[in-house]
This record gives sequence, structure tokens and C-alpha cells, in this order.
Amino acid sequence: MGNSVIGPGRMRETDRVRGADCDTPNAPGVYRIRDKATGEIVYIGQTGDVRTRLQQHERSGRFDPETQKASYGIARDGASAQELCDTEKLHIARHRPSGNKTAGGNGRR
Repeated sequence: MGNSVIGPGRMRETDRVRGADCDTPNAPGVYRIRDKATGEIVYIGQTGDVRTRLQQHERSGRFDPETQKASYGIARDGASAQELCDTEKLHIARHRPSGNKTAGGNGRR
């Protein structure tokens, strides 16, 4: 997928972003939120801390672990913030999720 900083292969999936059994890492990466029933990707983002960002989405109501699943890819060591933004843009362009209002790369810093 172009110059992705998360490397080849499938992203890891989870519907747990809290608690002792949560293994979502506090690391930079790209993530997707997917509807469990339809499989539709509804949102794609990038962050400096995947676990914390998914927890923020859960608190705000953007991510509902009962009806949605998150998947994530962790950035390779040394990846820059710009490379993460570029990877996010690649994923948004490929999947065109309904929840993304822009082409990406202009989220939180």
C-alpha cells in the first residue's frame, strides 16, 4: 500500500481498549473503526498513541465496542509524524470511510 509506515500484513483487531485484558499498545500507528455487522470501515485515523486515542473515541461515542471493532497497525521505529499522516491519507483514499470528512493528515497534533 504505497509508502506505508505500518508495514505489510493485516492490522490487529480489537474491541477492547480498556482494562487488564486490553493489549492495544500505547504506540504510534494508524487505526480503523469498523462496523461489526457489515464490516464497513467507518473511520480511519493516525495517532501517536493508538490505545489512548481509541479510548478517547470510545468516551466521545465515536467508537462503540458493542457494535464496532477497531484494527490498528503500529508504525515502524523512527517513523515521522508526516509519514504517519501520509499513511493515513493512503488508507482513507483506498477505503473512503463514511466517518472521515477530509482526506486525512489534518487531525490532532
